[in-house]
Amino acid sequence: MCNADVTPLTWLWDEERRQTTAKATVVHSCRRFDKIQEWAERYNYPKLMDRSHRAVDDPLDPETWVDGFSA
Repeated sequence: MCNADVTPLTWLWDEERRQTTAKATVVHSCRRFDKIQEWAERYNYPKLMDRSHRAVDDPLDPETWVDGFSA
């Protein structure tokens, strides 16, 4: 709790594992844990993330671009 971190993680497709994996190479910063809890309760997303799904036409991942898509 004393090291609460709200830094967004990006996810990349791992072809070998056939699933998404977190790319944790971003700068992190700590925040007040009670405020994070309040936000999480307000914006709770009940569904679990499907890590076996690979996004198509992800603007941040050129390998997923279909039909010449580009950001």
